[in-house]
Amino acid sequence: MIYILITIGFIVLLLAGLYIRYRLGNSKETTIEGYFVYQFIDLGQDDFIRTTYEGFLNNQRILLLTKVGKQHFFVSKKERKDCWADAAEMLKQGKSKLVQLKTKRLLFGGDAPATILSITISNRAPIKQKS
Repeated sequence: MIYILITIGFIVLLLAGLYIRYRLGNSKETTIEGYFVYQFIDLGQDDFIRTTYEGFLNNQRILLLTKVGKQHFFVSKKERKDCWADAAEMLKQGKSKLVQLKTKRLLFGGDAPATILSITISNRAPIKQKS
């Protein structure tokens, strides 16, 4: 019985720690604009714990080329599908997507899950990445 209570307590502490790390923001919302990078294989190896945590909450990563460089953002599965909706056609036409999203900085670094505000088609050459 004591082992069950210890296990439950450990799980509660773990979930509380993950919530504090990946949900507490310290700034107001900012708008970020970047070109969608067609990343065909995304294993999430550089941040496995966050990728797994966000996966349980139905969020997935997208990669954008911003003014700062390539950055990963977590968005809902539906919004990620919107980015990939006509990927084959866009790649054939040689066009890219300009994504504008809203997010805020987290207290311990990184970005909170983002909301996509708009997706526009651009004549810039598409950016492809295997992994």
